[in-house]
Amino acid sequence: MNFNNIILTVCFIILMSCRSGNSNNKDEKENAYKLSSSPLTIDTFSETPAEISGCSCFYSTDSVEFKQLKYIYVSDFNELSFMKINGKLIQFKQTNINRKQNGSLEITATCKPYELFITVKSISGENKQEEEYSLEAGVIIVRDDKGNSITKPLYGSCGC
Repeated sequence: MNFNNIILTVCFIILMSCRSGNSNNKDEKENAYKLSSSPLTIDTFSETPAEISGCSCFYSTDSVEFKQLKYIYVSDFNELSFMKINGKLIQFKQTNINRKQNGSLEITATCKPYELFITVKSISGENKQEEEYSLEAGVIIVRDDKGNSITKPLYGSCGC
């Protein structure tokens, strides 16, 4: 649950406590749930978009989905990336790729009305840099232009 949803839920609870005692408790719980639920979903997909070939990154939410080839984010090393949001596969343009000194990688990508923020770090081990790919773990945040957001863990690999 993100900070905005927490604030909305707290405000809703305060407002509901000020109402008269003749309201239906079940309706209050359903309304509180609606306010705290994000209208964004990140869905998995298994088919690699044709635009992704050669050097690329494939991320799932965990190692189990990764082994099952169920991805939530794929990208080339250049500027294209794909995610399935609310059941629709969307192509993003990466606008910022920043490799930090601590070995983490930060990526920002946009496609109206969405913006992605990704932070990953290699979990392959420091002595495996000669390999053509690296296992990575991190987090992805998706925001829409209405202020809704969703955060998911990332697990996957990048390489050639």
